[in-house]
Amino acid sequence: MKKTHEFDASKFVSEVIFRNSLDAIVISDLKGRSLACNKAACDLLGYSEQEIVGLGRDAIVEMNSLMIKNLISRRESGSVSAGITLKRKDGSRVSAQATSTLFSDEQGKQLALQVIRDISESIRLDREITEVREFTDRIIDTANLIFIQLDHEGNILRVNKTFEKITGYASNEVIGTSWFDKLVPIDRYPRVWEEFQRNIDNFMTSSTFVNPILTKAGVERNIRWQYSHISDRKGKMMSVAFGLDTTDQERNSQDLKQANLLLKEILSSAPITIFAVDRNGLFSLSDGKELRLVGLKPGENVGISASSLYNDMQYTLTDGSSITGKELMRRVSSGETITAVNQFKGIVFENHIGPIEDDSGTVDGIVGVAVNITERVGTQRLLQEKEVNLRSIIENVKSSVVLIDREFKIIECNSVFRSRFKKLTGTDIEKGQLILNGLQQEQKEFWRKIYNKGLSGAAFTFNKSILEYHRRGMYRFALNPVLSENGTVIGLAVVSEDISGQIRNENRLKSSTRKLKSLNNRIRDIIDKERTRIAHDLHDDLGQKLTAINLNLAWMRNRLGVQSELVADKFGEIVKMVGETIDSTRRLSHGLRPDILDNLGLISTIEWQLKDFSKNTGVKAVFRSNISDTSANKRISLDVFRVIQEALTNISKHAGATTARLTITETKRLLKISIKDDGHGFSVKDAEKSESLGLAGIRERIEMNEGTLKIESRKGSGTLIAFQIPLKKSVSDLKKLQND
Repeated sequence: MKKTHEFDASKFVSEVIFRNSLDAIVISDLKGRSLACNKAACDLLGYSEQEIVGLGRDAIVEMNSLMIKNLISRRESGSVSAGITLKRKDGSRVSAQATSTLFSDEQGKQLALQVIRDISESIRLDREITEVREFTDRIIDTANLIFIQLDHEGNILRVNKTFEKITGYASNEVIGTSWFDKLVPIDRYPRVWEEFQRNIDNFMTSSTFVNPILTKAGVERNIRWQYSHISDRKGKMMSVAFGLDTTDQERNSQDLKQANLLLKEILSSAPITIFAVDRNGLFSLSDGKELRLVGLKPGENVGISASSLYNDMQYTLTDGSSITGKELMRRVSSGETITAVNQFKGIVFENHIGPIEDDSGTVDGIVGVAVNITERVGTQRLLQEKEVNLRSIIENVKSSVVLIDREFKIIECNSVFRSRFKKLTGTDIEKGQLILNGLQQEQKEFWRKIYNKGLSGAAFTFNKSILEYHRRGMYRFALNPVLSENGTVIGLAVVSEDISGQIRNENRLKSSTRKLKSLNNRIRDIIDKERTRIAHDLHDDLGQKLTAINLNLAWMRNRLGVQSELVADKFGEIVKMVGETIDSTRRLSHGLRPDILDNLGLISTIEWQLKDFSKNTGVKAVFRSNISDTSANKRISLDVFRVIQEALTNISKHAGATTARLTITETKRLLKISIKDDGHGFSVKDAEKSESLGLAGIRERIEMNEGTLKIESRKGSGTLIAFQIPLKKSVSDLKKLQND
């Protein structure tokens, strides 16, 4: 009783998570028919739960996508993800990310769990970012200015065609090389490197300076640079710069103005906000398209006091402490560079703010960049919630659960695993430790092979007997690989449960089944013996007496003569009635136990049976056999005769057939029989639901002989009854039946 209570509690926890998940969850069978869903799935698809249940996969998913076919084919190896297109009730389409996992329900039936997330907004944002990037790339490639992009170590990531034209280098000659080693004159190297490092330390500081470069031909050209240090979405720092060749200042004065306009255009369309405050505390720069999210336009704040906007805001520093905007501005004005997070009109920004210094090192203003991290924060919060839910589920299930990485280190485990591991090894184990610790060498080798098999991508289950505290129990282990987004195996989930009680119950059930089969066979033997006795009595006793009556009547008619026509007719009726009674007695005797079965064997009996069937019903019977007699014993022969008898009775009563075909084939180990008619057919499922005694008797006789039965029928297409029975019933012979 206790195990049942604990199981129900675990089921309740899973049900709560299923119903309250923010992600859409749909449970289906392996053919794609929906069996259950949560509220989030209803909201996403626009259907009610009753409408979704029963729908096929093609009713809610675009099936012409290669991704969905790959998702279905790959999920056998574990939990897999793919992008799909959903079909809503109103006919609209929704882009989504689906994760599909196979599992088995309490009856062992394999089902599929789909966790689906709407990613249409993310796709839209990615499309906008791509458009901005393409627009920016076109501006950069067509500008009459040098453009370079460097990583934090000064290696060249990108150049434009103006760079190639002025320096004489093709892009593939410089990308990946050091800017300082390739293009900076050797006598300027220390100063330029020092300037670069100072800009890196003052993160995101924008500066303008003149610095010469060395062309491929060895000629120095003076370049005026507009430099900025930014970070990409992954937080890696890089530098971008536009350079104007000032070797001929007059000729390029107009190009310098273009550089300023170009930089401003890039800043206005960048997915960040860049701002600067002068020595008087007024905004001198306020650009970036993220400004629109808080109700501002690029450049709108220029000339406005920064303190009016920042003083009362609260910022969170990287160490978790909080400061006001007023204190943050004071510290930056004192020369400190600060990274802090704040929220403004519902948008979360990560701010990187530092001082602007003049040539003498005096702070002349403040510059900063604010990155919109609202989506990142929301994703992190959601991941944290899911991690808490996952840990809760793992901890509350009554099975042993452990997750390991490719190095066999424990990522997560529950108290059941820790307790069972201590019983097995006598030692404690926690997250971060090797799962093989504390095991004997032989055990280590066994489990290393098992874990390596799972980490190779195979999902499998097996049973193993384990000795714990002088008690040996049987455990079932299920191993499923954990896959990354690109399908690489990154870990292994191992779930085990004690099935000792289940094994004992199964053994008891098998024993009871054997006893019931033995009892049933005994009852059938008694019934068949009684039928044989009654058949003999009908034939030997009643049949002989009726024959004697018939002879005596004939004698009396001869002795009496023809006294009258009425008496003669009456004598004729009596003789005819006695003859019919003799025929009925003979048919009853053959029906109960045909003598021909004992005297001539099964094949001859079936031939007689089919002739009698055709004679009485008018249905044409066709018989084929590859043997003249069978090696089956009397028990099997009688059961086969009874099955054929019942099948022919059903044909005569229900099929409306014109032809019945019976085929018998015998191999070394099997007797195979098929009976097919051309009647109007029937629903096999309906017949099984109605508990037809005829079909039940056929199935019972075949199963009692360890045989197998197949019934195929459709309305209007006739019926096929095919079965096979092993001729030998030793354990070794039964195992070989699969090869026939």
